[in-house]
Amino acid sequence: PVAAVVSADPNIDQTTQEFWGGQAAGLVVLGNSYAEKMYVGDRLVSLEQLPFETNPYRDANGALNYRYVDRGKTEERRTERANLRE
Repeated sequence: PVAAVVSADPNIDQTTQEFWGGQAAGLVVLGNSYAEKMYVGDRLVSLEQLPFETNPYRDANGALNYRYVDRGKTEERRTERANLRE
């Protein structure tokens, strides 16, 4: 399912080249990059690139969460992510 999304436009705002360029930039500069998997029902429909400053952490229950700042507001998510690492 992921291959079908990234081989076409991965989201409404970016072409495949723009998305992978952003992911590659995160890998080169920080060694990590993140995208949020977006679903309609159980079907993967897009990958939304997350800010470079996305930080994973585990909550008190051990669940993996992600924190980042978007336009001055701290966001915390527990949703499924795609993570690329060096």
